[in-house]
Amino acid sequence: MKCALTLLFAASTVICQAAKDGRYSTNVLKTYEYESPDDSPIVFSVRSRAEKAEAQLYCAYLDVHYADGTHDWNKKARFNPGTHGWERATGAFVPKKPVSKLELYGIFRDGVGKVEFDGHSIERREGTNDVLEVQSMTDMPYSDSDVTVRKVFNGREVKLVTERTFPSLLKERCPLQSGEFQVWTCGSLETVTPLAFPKSDARRSISIDLARREEESAQVLISSGSPLENVSLVLGELKDVQGRRFKGQLKWERVGYIARGHGFYRHAEAPPIHERWLPGPLLPAAPFKVRAASTQGTWITVTAAEDEIPGEYNGVIRVSADGRMVPVPISVNVRNFSLPKRFGMRTAFCVMDGFTRKYYPEDFASRKRESWDMMLDHRLNPDDISRTEPPDVDDLLYARKRGMNSFNILNIVPPAKPGQIWVPYGRPEVIFAPGFFESFTNRLAATVERLRRHGLIKDAYIYGFDERGPEYYDGIDVFWKRWKAAYPDIPLVTTSRQFKDYVRGDRSRNGVLSADIFCPIIQHFDFNVSEELKKSGKGMWWYSCCFPEPPLPNFGSYENPLWEGRLLVGWLTWRYRLQGFLFWIVNRWDNGNSKLDENETFFPGWKENELTGRCPGDGTFMYPGLGGILPSVRLSMLRDAVEDYEYQLLDGTTETPFNSLVNYPRNPQVLLEARSRVADRLEKAIRDR
Repeated sequence: MKCALTLLFAASTVICQAAKDGRYSTNVLKTYEYESPDDSPIVFSVRSRAEKAEAQLYCAYLDVHYADGTHDWNKKARFNPGTHGWERATGAFVPKKPVSKLELYGIFRDGVGKVEFDGHSIERREGTNDVLEVQSMTDMPYSDSDVTVRKVFNGREVKLVTERTFPSLLKERCPLQSGEFQVWTCGSLETVTPLAFPKSDARRSISIDLARREEESAQVLISSGSPLENVSLVLGELKDVQGRRFKGQLKWERVGYIARGHGFYRHAEAPPIHERWLPGPLLPAAPFKVRAASTQGTWITVTAAEDEIPGEYNGVIRVSADGRMVPVPISVNVRNFSLPKRFGMRTAFCVMDGFTRKYYPEDFASRKRESWDMMLDHRLNPDDISRTEPPDVDDLLYARKRGMNSFNILNIVPPAKPGQIWVPYGRPEVIFAPGFFESFTNRLAATVERLRRHGLIKDAYIYGFDERGPEYYDGIDVFWKRWKAAYPDIPLVTTSRQFKDYVRGDRSRNGVLSADIFCPIIQHFDFNVSEELKKSGKGMWWYSCCFPEPPLPNFGSYENPLWEGRLLVGWLTWRYRLQGFLFWIVNRWDNGNSKLDENETFFPGWKENELTGRCPGDGTFMYPGLGGILPSVRLSMLRDAVEDYEYQLLDGTTETPFNSLVNYPRNPQVLLEARSRVADRLEKAIRDR
């Protein structure tokens, strides 16, 4: 072992106050230069305390400079958000070659609130079973145990150590007595965990407001102090005061629960961090059990027919449990306007055939159609920005009949290799090499001809240069100009960093504006630049993924409140006059998981994809089940968000209580009231004709 070297920096406190727009960036820097470069492991830490702090980055942050001139950036140890006293964030990094310089930051970037930093520390030494981070959660109600994950640094290795202890010390006391159960309700925007219980003012009925050709959801929840078996729901008929039956559909599903993984970011409005189980998949209606001292959720969805007579329809849902029938009154108000059959919002929420084929190789064709139908049922285009083969035109014709309004023909990448599920981008030396443009256009020529014959070309685009930076811009410029000469009516959509660099003042480089539709990530969006580019004839979408993190809204993780995603997709997309929303994948099933057994409601074996280590659920909005593909509570939320956008598209006004990506009413009721006002205006416009 090499001898330890500890560097404790001066403990003077630095106070960082975020600006109101949440774009304030504070970096407190300490630098250490090595006298003799070496590859000793590095233990780094910073102390901080916070007041109402939420930020994209709130952490101790280490940049490593190697003696050979290369670098390793972005080594982080994060602080808890919210309000807390002094705490120390500690991380460890094991370099693979000699280091010449370290830069240690206390970072508070793109956030709200106030933080203080002090106590910067760097040690060059091997680990001695140092515990860098601890996360403990109760496994209740699935089992009476606690699951603790420790990040341990020993020698030259950082690893996660998981321990399970019995009985659980973190479980909360259930307010219900043995033998007692309660049935209660809430809307679709609340994240209800198995350890949530009804308060004294909990609702006991359902009220839904929707347009014709629209779906809305609510939750019926069963909480019990003792185990319940063979619980089920019986749906009654809905009728108006004149006895006319509701023409649409009323259905119910069971809520399934996924276990949180290690290292998730702690959203201030997420369920308590000691709880392990969060709602995820929606399972077909079937009798179910409620575990002792827990709550089991069910998901109610109402669909109004396109010829539904406006008015109020009432009925009763009955919960059958423990030999009793508990009535839940339901009221459905159908508005006097319809959502269009053809979707009004352009979306690219990508369902990748490769993952569907991987899980359903023997019945891929039927499961692919099932995944497409699921997307269309939720008013989302069954798109794929990563296509390496053109889509089947017959599939597109089917989707168009069901409302599809845009689709990608092909991603600007080389063909996939055998067994390769997706190809996000191509290297510059490949896609800008002589002959690639010709091979690319040859791959899609026959499909384009068929698209023209069937009138689909107006909805088509090509996608390319996924999140690529300036090293691509010259090549993008050449490619785009050749593309426009060959196919002037088919736009190029890109998530490259062109928009970001343009916002930051790089406006002279070739390729900065070489695309037809720009799609920046949320945190790089600028409304004034967006409007400027639209006036010049450019299209504007935006996207999110595992980023952004709080305080910006997102829905990529289970940790995000459901209403936050509905706000972002449905309201802020409209407020900033964007034409589309992109999310890279909805069926990322590549973590070695087995299909879900629909007879269960808890799925401890499902390992969530954590692309950044902090965003469980990113890319999984539907699930592979033994009997077929399953939707989720977040897919339901996206449907409602798109419908909210279409309310506003029909209304045409930009009036909204949500005028900021950071400062907005953090109350789902404000969203629902705003939606109701738009519906009132639409009905008034019809009456005034």
